[in-house]
Amino acid sequence: MISGIGTDLTSISRIERLIDKYAERFLEKVFSSEEIEKGRELARPAVFFAGRFAAREAFLKALGAGIGSGIKLKELSVLNV
Repeated sequence: MISGIGTDLTSISRIERLIDKYAERFLEKVFSSEEIEKGRELARPAVFFAGRFAAREAFLKALGAGIGSGIKLKELSVLNV
């Protein structure tokens, strides 16, 4: 049963600026330790993190919630299966 659909786009350059400005604080506030580890291994980590950020926002939209709704972004984790 589908209870909601969410889509989101995130600017890679925006995520890149956040990583440059806040580094660990931003990453640890938003992403799981597994995601941070995987993202750091890539040639363009901002692309990876932007995709994961957009997936989180889309999930919250599908729930009918959003950022600031009481669900922390770090409580969500995006997995490749």
